[in-house]
Amino acid sequence: MESVQSRILSIHKTEKERGPGAAEVVSRYISDSHPLVRREAAIALGKLKDPSGITPLINALSDDDRSVRDAALAGILRIGSQSAELPVIGLLHDPDPGIRIGALCVLSRIGTGQSIGPVARMSDDLFSDVREEADRTISLIRKRHRL
Repeated sequence: MESVQSRILSIHKTEKERGPGAAEVVSRYISDSHPLVRREAAIALGKLKDPSGITPLINALSDDDRSVRDAALAGILRIGSQSAELPVIGLLHDPDPGIRIGALCVLSRIGTGQSIGPVARMSDDLFSDVREEADRTISLIRKRHRL
């Protein structure tokens, strides 16, 4: 088996080359045994901005490692696919307030009217930053969709 460093270098090389099928190659690392490799794969998928990377990024939203979930959210934000809306809504209940804020940032860009109810329920979150981001997210969704 390759070392963690070798796998990460392989991800970076594939992302830098941006050849045909790069997202498919990088996607294979999303299920790697090491969280650093999974995180780097999620980051690379976002940088590639290939819509075929959305499904692996959605799968990474349920990763046990916070850094992988965070990188998956950033990747989804970069690609901007509404197909990730429901899985991202699911992260509004993540125990980590940073992940909840990240989910709200993504929903502010890809969210539709179906996001407003779950986001509005964030108004009772313990963290003021989460509450403020929820208000901003609702405003942006309503403005974008003229709701």
